[in-house]
Amino acid sequence: MAYGLQLRDAAGNLTLDISDRVGFFVATLSGTVSGTTNITVAGISAATTYATLMGAFEDDIDVSVTVGTNTVQVAGTGAYKINLVRFS
Repeated sequence: MAYGLQLRDAAGNLTLDISDRVGFFVATLSGTVSGTTNITVAGISAATTYATLMGAFEDDIDVSVTVGTNTVQVAGTGAYKINLVRFS
């Protein structure tokens, strides 16, 4: 038998079950990059952590994000704002 958290709404409908994945906010990273920079963030990995570029970016700004073990690599040219979410 599996054990875990189950949540139900006021009508008794199951809204969160033990088989659901739950995300946890880890960090917001922001700055300006020209080339490549590595940012250390403890406790993250490519298998469980997702990075999302946030904000308005012009067409000529090229920024990419790669999540690794305890690090986030930001490459390109321009401003960035990244939200990191870890799923369990």
